[in-house]
Amino acid sequence: VIVRSTANIQAGARTSTATMLHGLWIAVVALCFPKLLGGVPVAALAAVLVYTGYKLVSPRTLGHLWRVSHGEAAIYLATMLAVVATNLLEGVLFGFALSMAKLAWHLTRLR
Repeated sequence: VIVRSTANIQAGARTSTATMLHGLWIAVVALCFPKLLGGVPVAALAAVLVYTGYKLVSPRTLGHLWRVSHGEAAIYLATMLAVVATNLLEGVLFGFALSMAKLAWHLTRLR
């Protein structure tokens, strides 16, 4: 989904119709040409995902986040490292757990 959305934005898509059509084309190719898709090296697919992920992580955003909140920047970095070290789902769940722990910490210290 991230790759598809990024590709649509870079291609100049302005509406959700582009996302639906992109998904439709992927479904048609997957259903009609499964052997063709089986020939795509997994390393090539991984490279596309790594490159897209790299483009989604912005050092400028991290710098701004660090100036606003050191805790949020630490969670951002920890989530990014967890995604790289494990996988997307586990990394995002780890970041979500850190965010919930930080929120619980702040809510228990309200005056």
